Order: sequence, then C-alpha cells, then structure tokens
Amino acid sequence: MIENQRFRIGRADIWQAGSLRSAIERAVGPGALRWYITSADRSELVVEATVDTDAVEEVGAGTAAAELGERPFYP
Repeated sequence: MIENQRFRIGRADIWQAGSLRSAIERAVGPGALRWYITSADRSELVVEATVDTDAVEEVGAGTAAAELGERPFYP
C-alpha cells in the first residue's frame, strides 16, 4: 500500500550518517517513492515521504547502509 508518512530526524542523526541525504534515506527506508523536507530548525528536520509498504516487506527490514542511495532515480 502507498501512504504518506512523516519522519523526524535529529541533528545528531544527520552528523552520524555523514550527509543529509544518507540520514534521510536511513530514516525513510527502502520503500520511499519520494521524500521532501517539510520543516527544519536547529534541532531537527521533518521529512514527509510517500512510502510503498509492500516494497519494504519484499526487501526486508535489514537493508544495509551500503545499499542506500543506489537507486537509479533520486526521489
């Protein structure tokens, strides 16, 4: 099923991921069809993503960090 979800990403999570893109993709996961930043302040970022929950079930919950960002089209 396709649905919209909101994700809150803390400043520390962005620093740990090494880049903003990596932090967002870790938060939204492999089933994201698209995402965009809805708000940001000094402490956190709010991202809204359109997620295909069926794709998440097919890929599995254990997607490795190395697979992030390897999609042919950037959301």
